[in-house]
Amino acid sequence: MQLKLRGETITSLELVKQINFFREKENKKTDLKHSDLLKVIRDEFEEDEQAGKISLLFYEAKVGNGATKKFPMFELTLSQAKQVLVRESKFVRRAIIKYIEELESQLQITNNSIMIPISKANYWQRIKELSEYTDNERDKIYKKLAKITKLTTSMTREVDKLSNIVFETENCIRKLER
Repeated sequence: MQLKLRGETITSLELVKQINFFREKENKKTDLKHSDLLKVIRDEFEEDEQAGKISLLFYEAKVGNGATKKFPMFELTLSQAKQVLVRESKFVRRAIIKYIEELESQLQITNNSIMIPISKANYWQRIKELSEYTDNERDKIYKKLAKITKLTTSMTREVDKLSNIVFETENCIRKLER
């Protein structure tokens, strides 16, 4: 039994291979055809398929004349894969459920080892975003301070001019009073 870890899903093609692997171990003569498994999945998840909660994918395979043809397959969550097994024998159900639990176990181990780098990556991304935001806000503040400085300088010049006018006016009044 080969474990394929692709995330939290399994394709109907992978599932039928595992079902047939365990059917053979049970000494069942008939293999489950992928097309028959698709019928079971469509029947079991009719509402989910219509609601888009189950993904229909396509894979390419060679046909008799050497050409390739696209065939449908479903991508199931591990929980959905377990639900499909209700129609299998006790032996096959137990074996596939054990297989899926091993997949889930490996997924848990993988997720635990990946979570730290992902969270660090998210952490550093957030720091970068905040740094850029801070730089933009700092630029805005510097521009406003520059405007305030210009206005203050301009006001100081005008106050100086007014002071000179007042001083000159007072001088003229004193001269006239004498």
